[in-house]
Amino acid sequence: MGGHIKVRRGRSNHEPSPAELQDLFNTFGFVLTEEQGVPGSTVHSLGDRTFYRHLRDIGIDTQAEPRPTLVQDLTNHGAIVPFDGDHRATLYGLLCFGHSPQSFRHTGNHYVQCVAYAGTSRADEPVLVAEAKGCVDEQVRSAETWFAALGRKEHYVGLQRLDRDVLPLPVSREALVNAVAHRDYAIIGSKVLFEVFADRVVVTSPGELPNHLSTEAVLAGGMTRSRNQLVAHFLVTKRLMEQRGVGFVRMAKGLREAVGTELVLEEDRAARWLRVTLPLVVSG
Repeated sequence: MGGHIKVRRGRSNHEPSPAELQDLFNTFGFVLTEEQGVPGSTVHSLGDRTFYRHLRDIGIDTQAEPRPTLVQDLTNHGAIVPFDGDHRATLYGLLCFGHSPQSFRHTGNHYVQCVAYAGTSRADEPVLVAEAKGCVDEQVRSAETWFAALGRKEHYVGLQRLDRDVLPLPVSREALVNAVAHRDYAIIGSKVLFEVFADRVVVTSPGELPNHLSTEAVLAGGMTRSRNQLVAHFLVTKRLMEQRGVGFVRMAKGLREAVGTELVLEEDRAARWLRVTLPLVVSG
């Protein structure tokens, strides 16, 4: 077929849709999951100080005898895997302990793109743009810092002017952490999109809900399982997320209490994205 990929539908062959093509890549191991080695990476792609700090955070005595070698420790904790007589850093290893996680061809878009617009549409002028890169915890904190730089809204009680955050920090952080922790890293070339409009904040992450969950079930507190268990556990140790799997419930509750409105959770399984929309706090 000259290198072209076809899929069978009924009695004939067709060009695969983006979703079908991605499924084929997943099936045959052409894309990454968190436990797979990243091509081009080595043990030296990871920061040993960051890694050992993580071990101490989860209660491991790194000075106890007999002490494993660095390679043994990294292997035992899923940060590297053997490859061709040497080792590669896993996607998990790079995203949590890497010196420069986005410096590899397969991971170049594994970060948060931040864009603030002057109005309520993407057609409006972008006023502040940034790329939150680094390890997953650094991505969340960088995006938070960028968001804080957008300033505060004036709010009047009688004749008294009060300043308050555009959106409560726990709400915006929950949206960011959920996107970074649960995005589908097997989708190459897509990034988390953190957009701020005049009337709302929108966080879009690559991939649909895992385990065939519906948005209704998630918002109702239905049981979930993280697509990226190791990455999620790392963010728990950094105290950026809780392990109970109730991120969207907490987000909705925080928004309701602070703003009095409801978040909107949308999913497009064909285009493979999940989007949460949060109304902004407005003056008055």
